[in-house]
Amino acid sequence: MLPSLTVPAGRPLPHRGAPVLHLFMTVDAVGGIWQYGLDLAEEMTRRGVAVTLAVLGPEPSQDQMRAARAIRGLDLRPLGVSLDWTALTRREVEAAAAIVAREAERAGADLIHLNSPALAALAEFCAPVIAVAHACVATWWAAMRPGPLPPDLAWRANLVAEGYRRVDALLSPTRAFAEATAATYGIS
Repeated sequence: MLPSLTVPAGRPLPHRGAPVLHLFMTVDAVGGIWQYGLDLAEEMTRRGVAVTLAVLGPEPSQDQMRAARAIRGLDLRPLGVSLDWTALTRREVEAAAAIVAREAERAGADLIHLNSPALAALAEFCAPVIAVAHACVATWWAAMRPGPLPPDLAWRANLVAEGYRRVDALLSPTRAFAEATAATYGIS
């Protein structure tokens, strides 16, 4: 059972020693997910939530590492595993999912926030899982190309679809992308 976190916006959580909640979040240092993760981590730590950022894909740059170190109490864990959208095989994504699940358990996660929803398709997690649908190959293809996905993209979209079905909550940064995701994956 998750602790209740009903706190008005902008107010810190009451400090009673240990953090109220431990959030374990995946990020990558390639694009916008990095800044999204840092912004969320900074706000959560300010509110008394313990945050672990698990970095998938390439290691963060020195500037990115400096920005992460500026967040007091942040636990940053570069994992050295493939991103689901850059992996060449399903096995690479399976390996990444297993490592993420293991690290979440080692961190003592109370809540897992996946910015790579495909990972939820391939591992059992120790806590409830929220996934954020930022982008995916299937919605990109539908917007850019006619016809079905080619095989090298179809297996990725299938993992994302399975991940969407397995998470406890699915979020999207915009209503437009939520609608595109729902239409593409048959989510009601």
